[in-house]
Amino acid sequence: MKRQRPRIADWLVVLLVSALTLVSPVGIASAENGSPTSAERVVFNQGWAINPDSLNPFIGYETTSYAIYDLNYDSLVTYDTKNLTPKPCLAESWELSDDEKVWTFSIRQGVKWQDGEPLTARDVAFTYNYIIENEMGMFIDYMLFIESVEAVDDTHVVVTCSQPKANMLGLWVPILPEHVWSKVDPADAESGFKNAPPIVGSGPFQTVEWKKGEYVRMEANKDYWKGAPKVDEVIFQ
Repeated sequence: MKRQRPRIADWLVVLLVSALTLVSPVGIASAENGSPTSAERVVFNQGWAINPDSLNPFIGYETTSYAIYDLNYDSLVTYDTKNLTPKPCLAESWELSDDEKVWTFSIRQGVKWQDGEPLTARDVAFTYNYIIENEMGMFIDYMLFIESVEAVDDTHVVVTCSQPKANMLGLWVPILPEHVWSKVDPADAESGFKNAPPIVGSGPFQTVEWKKGEYVRMEANKDYWKGAPKVDEVIFQ
C-alpha cells in the first residue's frame, strides 16, 4: 500500500532549518558561567513529545522524522520561508521548455556529501530514478507524469514529463548519495533498512547518534555549501 507523508511537515521543517542555520548562538546554549563565549561549544537543545519512527526517509512518517531528514539532506528546490514560493537549493537554477514538458536543472558545483564525496547531478538522477523504477511508496506520488530523469553531465539534470507538471518545483524529495544508496536493496529500503548514524547527506547537520526513546544528536556540517551553521550541535530529546 502506498503511503502519503504528512504535508504539515513541509512547513515545520522549513521553519526549523531556517532557525537552526541562521539564529544567533547567544542564549541558545547554556554555560556554567552564564552566556557562551566564542570558544565554547554551542548546543541547541530541542524537546519534543513524539519520537521519530525511523531515520530512513523511505520508512519514517512522523513529523519529527522529517525534521531530521530536512536537516540532514537537501532537496533539489526548497521553499522561501517568507512566502513558501520555490527557492533554489541543490539546483541553483532551472529552465522549462516551450511545451512545458522538459525541465533542465543546473546543479551547484562544489557541493560535497558529509563524508567528503562530491555531489553531482548523477546523485539527483539516481535518487529520482530509484524512486520511480522501484515505485517507492513514500515519494512515488511526487513522480506523477515524470517519464525520465537523466544527468547529461555532472551539473545538469534533465527531467522529461508526459505532460506539463505544475508541482515540479514543489517536490520535497531528499537527494540521496548514490555511492551509499545504490548498495541498498529497494525492498530493504522500504522495510528493514535502518539508515543508521552517521547518516551521509549534504544538509547543514549530520545525524551522528540516535538513542531510541531518548534523543537524536546532530553535528553541524562545517563545510555546508550555504555556510557553516551558527550552532555546533543539535539535540532533539
